[in-house]
Amino acid sequence: MGLFQVTPWCIRFKCDRGINTVNRLILVLLTLSLLSCVAYGKYGGGSGTLGDPYLIYTAEQMNTIGLNPDDWNARFALMANIDLGVYTGDQFNIIGRWTNTKGFTGSFGGSFDGRGHAIRNFTYCVSDGNSLDPLHMDSVGIFGCIYSHSWPPFDEPVIKDIVLIDPNVDVGSGHYVGALVGRMISGTISRCSVQNGSVSGNTNVGGLIGGTYCTSLSSGLKLLDCSVSCRVTGMKHVGGIAGVYDGCFDSVIFKCSSMSEVFGETIAGGLVGFCRDTIDSCFASGKVIGHSETGGLVGNIHGIVRNSYSIALVSGITYVGGLVGVNHGTVDHCYSSGLVTGTENVGGLIGSLVEESFYPAVVVSESFWDIETSGQTDSASGTGKTTLQMRQRSTYGGWDFADTWDIAEDQTYPFLRRCAAGDINGDGTVNFLDFVLMAFHWLENNNP
Repeated sequence: MGLFQVTPWCIRFKCDRGINTVNRLILVLLTLSLLSCVAYGKYGGGSGTLGDPYLIYTAEQMNTIGLNPDDWNARFALMANIDLGVYTGDQFNIIGRWTNTKGFTGSFGGSFDGRGHAIRNFTYCVSDGNSLDPLHMDSVGIFGCIYSHSWPPFDEPVIKDIVLIDPNVDVGSGHYVGALVGRMISGTISRCSVQNGSVSGNTNVGGLIGGTYCTSLSSGLKLLDCSVSCRVTGMKHVGGIAGVYDGCFDSVIFKCSSMSEVFGETIAGGLVGFCRDTIDSCFASGKVIGHSETGGLVGNIHGIVRNSYSIALVSGITYVGGLVGVNHGTVDHCYSSGLVTGTENVGGLIGSLVEESFYPAVVVSESFWDIETSGQTDSASGTGKTTLQMRQRSTYGGWDFADTWDIAEDQTYPFLRRCAAGDINGDGTVNFLDFVLMAFHWLENNNP
């Protein structure tokens, strides 16, 4: 009887032990699987694809991107406000560099969606004396260079919806230097801003991007709806938003603004230093201090400036203009009102016109400057008006005050509409939805 009792217990014990062994094996396998996920997972999640971007939550994850060139063609999304202030000197790993001391070669060809979040205190400071690698001084910004990795370039790099607060970039004699992007060869930057920034370099220096670089593969570069408040310092090609903008084919700066202090030796502008493309619906304020080819909006234009203005203070020596220092291209439906001072070839609107056989004819049309506030009664082209006339709609007979411009009669200069008249929901079009929204608000306000 005792044996009968013991035997089942032994059998039961052996079965339990077998079950426990299996459970332990399953537990080990699960643990190894989880450890594997941790070991091989990247950033804050995601797989880097269009529908499942890599997620960035921390400064450390942001700084890790620059160490992974294989990911420079991937998709990223910023999921929180981050502070990069912990990285000083050249400790931040710039994302997308031609070559650097860590041996990485390439550019950023993917997308980075800031989702409206802020990046604070980005710092990159390298003096000429303590830099062991001259390439530390080239293509400097959070993104060193953006450029499509595919041809034909079906997937152009896109950087959007980022707010940079208090960036500080100083690379001495560096080239292509900006707070967000150093060198832009292809792609689109949209709805990005710089607040209270400081950027310093030698040539091609801008508050947002250092500049664009034109190659046979460049086409359709775009800066859209970006703004900058920054102190920008350089020697040549210096601008509030970009030092040089030369995208070659169908490139544009659209609905961008700069409220900056710009200091440059040659070719400096409140918005852009040198531009060979189109500037449309943009403005600049603040001040621009230069020597030669200095303009409130653009230092030297070889392309088109339309529907834009400057209220910046402008000071230089030669080729100084309230809007443009030297015009090789087209200025259409523009104005300036800031104080302008200089010694030679100084104009309230334009400092000098230069016609060259290999450029289209120089054109200035429907453009004005304030002869009182500018302190200038002369300009290479354009029409001078009094302050009162500049604040009257009748002065601007051919301008589009329905969709592009607006004015408070006798009170303000013309200002740019951010939305077309009638575009109540701000989606960029005037349609039945705007009418429905207007009717809804009318009913709400008239039926308390």
